[in-house]
Amino acid sequence: MSRKITARLAAIIAAIGLLFLGATAAFAQSCTGGCPSSPYSPVTATATVGSYITLSGISPSITFTGATSPLTATDAESYTVVTNDLSGYNVLLNAATNFAGESLHFVISDSNVTIHEVGATDNGASITLGSGAGSGSNAFYTLYTAVPGDFGPDSFTETWNLTVPGDAPPDTYTADFQYVAMGN
Repeated sequence: MSRKITARLAAIIAAIGLLFLGATAAFAQSCTGGCPSSPYSPVTATATVGSYITLSGISPSITFTGATSPLTATDAESYTVVTNDLSGYNVLLNAATNFAGESLHFVISDSNVTIHEVGATDNGASITLGSGAGSGSNAFYTLYTAVPGDFGPDSFTETWNLTVPGDAPPDTYTADFQYVAMGN
């Protein structure tokens, strides 16, 4: 008799288990819109993505070579601009100081610099400093303007030329420049 009871109890437990699983599956399938608040809690996630712009690869120094004017700095700068700004961007150059001689204090104007783009992104563009938004020290010049939606990366390589006045004495001349990348 004990075997019969054990077999019947096992059959009853199995039937109850199948009923429970069936009810759970039916509940899960029917709960699509008006689910109870517990154990289900809807969550809405919101992400705000800000705009960014990066300018990388700027060399900290440029060296002009040559014996006669103009002096040339071939591939003086190579850099990359990346942005997610839908309005595009500008690369500006700040001519912070003119070229000052170290020993004789003769000054060569930054307007004697011509920058020529030789890289693939904007091949052939050139600008002579002094022809931008102002001239002399602390002037900003727009080197490149990227069209809206141009996310890059955009790579630039520049050759710089410095026209030396005929009356400039032999000396080492130094000027400071700063690159700035700005969203439009």
